[in-house]
Amino acid sequence: MMTPTISDELIAWLQTMGSLGPAMFAGVFILATLLFFPASPLAMLAGYLYGPLTGSVATSFAGLMSAVLAFLISRYLAGERMTAWSLNHPRAQAINTAVSDDGFRVVFLLRLASILPFIPLSYLLGMSRISIRQYVLATWTGLLPGTVLYVFIGSLVSEVSQLSERGETVSHITGALAITGGIVVIMTLTMIARSARRILNQKVIR
Repeated sequence: MMTPTISDELIAWLQTMGSLGPAMFAGVFILATLLFFPASPLAMLAGYLYGPLTGSVATSFAGLMSAVLAFLISRYLAGERMTAWSLNHPRAQAINTAVSDDGFRVVFLLRLASILPFIPLSYLLGMSRISIRQYVLATWTGLLPGTVLYVFIGSLVSEVSQLSERGETVSHITGALAITGGIVVIMTLTMIARSARRILNQKVIR
């Protein structure tokens, strides 16, 4: 499966930014992801351009800022529209119910497992009753392992074209990630289901 293509012009521009490159990359990451461009190829680009350490710092910061902005937009600017959308999506309602009951842990696992895409999940969580403080901490810690992994993968490639094609090295690493992610997915879905059932039962009893 091909990942979305990052333009050669953007890569060339970032390469000319010198020491300002990571900051410019962070701005591009925030804008692109808010417009629903997938985060993983951008994280790999950071690894390719800046190496594992600087790339991870830049991507982690940009990812958190993007997630927080999406959360705030959903909560304060698009609340009614998001609520109307969720009424037709039972899975979204179940997630919000679970987050309202056990916010930090559920958001952390949702981020860690990547059950839903990065930004759509951020918009969805803006509808929940989780506090900003808990959301920020759970999002940052939950995203960090995946961020470091994708940046590291990007640092291994020797050509820009490999960022949009799954080479042999990428396949081995992402295969291990898929197994780990599958285990976390099961744990997360189980927690969400149990939390939602418990809250529903409490409401019924009342």
